[in-house]
Amino acid sequence: MGRRGVITKGGKSILNPTDAYRKEQRRRELKKNAKERKRTREITALKSDPEKLQEEIRKLKAMGPKAKEGLKMKRKQLEELQVKILKQQKIDEQQAKAADMQPAPPPGAPLDGPTGAAVPP
Repeated sequence: MGRRGVITKGGKSILNPTDAYRKEQRRRELKKNAKERKRTREITALKSDPEKLQEEIRKLKAMGPKAKEGLKMKRKQLEELQVKILKQQKIDEQQAKAADMQPAPPPGAPLDGPTGAAVPP
């Protein structure tokens, strides 16, 4: 196979239009996949147990100054994740309380589809 681009006097390369399009599509797909992977990691992390996170953080802190740079970074990431989880739990609790505080519809009132909320007259 050989070189795909042609070098001009200005030092810029010119790609075959088909190759340029394929390259652009590949770049877009990689960007999209990266976003999906990040979202998946965040969702998985939010479902993790905060007590296990706390235990890992304690272990990493116990290593103290002899910990490698990578472990220090991991500890920092775990602490940030723990803060996110606690915030999300607080939000979930507030939403649950708000849902419990809504008045029940009067008996015989028509209900709105899957939510079960009363339809206003």
